Amino acid sequence: MATWPSASKASTANLDSGSDSPRLARADIKQNVDNVNSIIDMFNIDSPTADQILKYNTGNGRFELGTESSSGNITFVGDDSTGTAVSLNETFKIAGGTGITTAVSGDTLTVTASALQDIVDDTTPQLGGNLDLNSQTINGTGTISITGDIGTDAITLADNKITATRSNDNLFISANGTGAIHIAGDDSNIFDSTLYSNTSGTPNRGNTIIATVESVDANSVADRSYNSIIAHNTTLTGSGTDSDFRARAIHANSNIDLAGFDYTNTSASRGPVAIAAYGQAENSGAGASTLATLRGLDAASYIQDYTSNNQDITVNNAYGVRVNNGIENNGTGALTFTNAYGYYASAYTDNQSSGSASITNHYAFYTPGTGGTNNYAFYSASDTAESRLGTIERYRESINSLTSSSTITVDCGLAPFHTVTLGTNTEFNIANLGTGQTVTIKIKQDATGSRTATFGTDGSTAVKFAGGTPTLTTDASAIDVVTIFNDGTDYIGSIAKAFAA
Repeated sequence: MATWPSASKASTANLDSGSDSPRLARADIKQNVDNVNSIIDMFNIDSPTADQILKYNTGNGRFELGTESSSGNITFVGDDSTGTAVSLNETFKIAGGTGITTAVSGDTLTVTASALQDIVDDTTPQLGGNLDLNSQTINGTGTISITGDIGTDAITLADNKITATRSNDNLFISANGTGAIHIAGDDSNIFDSTLYSNTSGTPNRGNTIIATVESVDANSVADRSYNSIIAHNTTLTGSGTDSDFRARAIHANSNIDLAGFDYTNTSASRGPVAIAAYGQAENSGAGASTLATLRGLDAASYIQDYTSNNQDITVNNAYGVRVNNGIENNGTGALTFTNAYGYYASAYTDNQSSGSASITNHYAFYTPGTGGTNNYAFYSASDTAESRLGTIERYRESINSLTSSSTITVDCGLAPFHTVTLGTNTEFNIANLGTGQTVTIKIKQDATGSRTATFGTDGSTAVKFAGGTPTLTTDASAIDVVTIFNDGTDYIGSIAKAFAA
């Protein structure tokens, strides 16, 4: 093939001036003629037409005219409608990405995707086969709606039911960390988790709520309903030295619908039971009903040595029960408690073998006497509430100190026993002494003595003493004790005088 490399380019040194010698220019002229002839031999461009291009023909080693269907640039446009123009002599690269590779073999371009990354524009994508997550995660904020069942090796979600698929398998629902499990008909019935918060900063675990519904034949002795509404098993793996550790097992609400029937067993161990919550009764039947025994709460602390019956077990504090009895009437029927026991406690020991079983101190009602400004082991808001006491092992009265003045009000609502040292003649006014109550006043003369006293009441009724108005012992530092009892009609007083050292 003829070529015209730059090395064969003729010089113009002997051709660019009128004084140049034709003899010297002859070699350059010939070189240029040879180069032009080589170009003519290389191109076959006789009678070209519009839009023809030169194409090299390896058969004859010449450039010849050829036809081209289009001319100019090629523009590639992506989904974002942004175009990229590529000239005919440029290279356009198709690059892969995460999970996508490209390769060219001959005139074939191959694109390989190892994973499906995003589904954006296709609003109804469909799978042609099973979707293998390949240990990856599906994340998003939308909703997954499946008409068929969702199944794994252990459970199946079908319609409105979750079922354990393995034979006789337990089904567990578990929250993570301090989370709670709430089961409710709608969002308005879900318990607020802040109600279970621990102000000390210690996390509370649990707060699981489960409900059961069943029908029970109250006339069938064999038909008993002993359901574990919630069970909580705790196993300590450490030494258990944290004094704030707590494991609260059962918290439930037990409701019985009498449905017009009667249940007449009066035993304290019968009737519907609510563990650590409320027991309530209703009646959806056409007639009146009677329930002999309703227990608002039945809780017991047991020591049972069934698992390791040769080991000693010691419980330092065993707390049995706390209870609330209440009536709410939203209809026209009469709701009546014949006897409402706010607290019912009994002690029980059963020694079946050679070991010992003993309860050292059994408290039917106990308060540690701390925590509040006023701590009451027993308190009645009404002075007319009746109490029946057995043998009192230890008894103590509160004492109120009075200030000497010409008139001293003795408020019996503050204490049953009052003390005062008189520095002047005075009138005692007995206030808030209810029917059946007694008040005692210790009266001491000051170092001067000769102080006198009279006794009246907040109802302007004089206190009646045997023999008339009493006279105090008037010696310096003398002590007299006056006791006054209200029988509902009269205030009856007595005086013990001149207590000696």
